[in-house]
Amino acid sequence: MVSKRSALAEIDPNTSKRQKTSENRPALPRLIIPGTGKKLYAYHILAAYAAYTDVNSNFTIPKLEAVSPDKIEDSALTIVHHCGHKWCVNIQHLDIKTKRYNDEQVGCHRGLQSATDQGEYETVHEIYCRHPEKCWSIAYEGEYKDDISWQVR
Repeated sequence: MVSKRSALAEIDPNTSKRQKTSENRPALPRLIIPGTGKKLYAYHILAAYAAYTDVNSNFTIPKLEAVSPDKIEDSALTIVHHCGHKWCVNIQHLDIKTKRYNDEQVGCHRGLQSATDQGEYETVHEIYCRHPEKCWSIAYEGEYKDDISWQVR
């Protein structure tokens, strides 16, 4: 199980408690910047930290500056999660790619995460994913678990 901190979720200013998106699901791992309405995700902070502190990181200041805040065009750059899990804060699972690539990869992740057994997972992986570097997905357990019926371990 991967532990997450409540600071990564939206905090209700009236109660100082993490908001939930539904009765059983935690809020997304983001903060809303007061007065701006802009969203700041945990992985944004992680990418910036890596760019500033790790000379061997895939992230650099110029690369992060090229990431689009709006992501309107398919060619706009964005931070992608190779593992397909919104709560992931493993820097090795993050990269900078185009919005189009990210959108396609999200489709692959949904297919992989909805597989009901290993055979179905492999079929989705082999037939549906058309990326040169095949998509993959992991699943977490506990309070932040994925909404899938089968998990790759």
